[in-house]
Amino acid sequence: MPINRRKPYKYKVQKPREKKTQKRDLTAVERAFAVGASMHSMATNKEIAALFVPPTTKDAIAKLVRRIRDRADQEGISITNPTLYETLPGRGRLELLDDAQKKRIIEIVTQDRAHREKEPLQAIKDGDFDELPPMSVSTFENVMYEAGYARRKPGWKPPLTEQEMQDRYKWALAHNPDRYKEGDNLGFNFRKCVYTDETPARIGEQRGMQRAWFLPDEKYDLDVK
Repeated sequence: MPINRRKPYKYKVQKPREKKTQKRDLTAVERAFAVGASMHSMATNKEIAALFVPPTTKDAIAKLVRRIRDRADQEGISITNPTLYETLPGRGRLELLDDAQKKRIIEIVTQDRAHREKEPLQAIKDGDFDELPPMSVSTFENVMYEAGYARRKPGWKPPLTEQEMQDRYKWALAHNPDRYKEGDNLGFNFRKCVYTDETPARIGEQRGMQRAWFLPDEKYDLDVK
């Protein structure tokens, strides 16, 4: 048996990183207190940060003071204005479209059958949304999905009533006198029949996969069918 002279490798154990402070947002009163104490040199940023529970950092206090000063200068208001210390919305990317513009997109798409059946990319290329801010295909699709719409298969087959089902059943029995024997080829050849509720026919168009924007309960709507 060969001798293994390789030394055992000591793998580095990754210790879980502990956060120095628990991250949280300061309230409006705490922000006002921190800014006032820092601007009037009543305490250092480190001393102010240690007063909160859980404590924050001196860098967070410095950024808060700088942000409040910049907002006050840009908006031309006093540093004592309460609106400066209110909780602001997230600093991420602003929404491209507001609620009214999203509603307008849905109105354009659902106005008729032609717009419902358009591919998202084709609708944008055709300029259907030129009155709205420029948007990508993903943005347009997300607006429709959030409203409950989806590109589904239209309901080509009309639902039959109970009377129509009975009429078809009686007609089939009348045209198949030898209905109790299977495979004798003595009954009516139903392969020569064309059922209007089974075969969609659209003049001037090629049959194939088609999808349309609609809600689940609009499957048989006149603009979708």
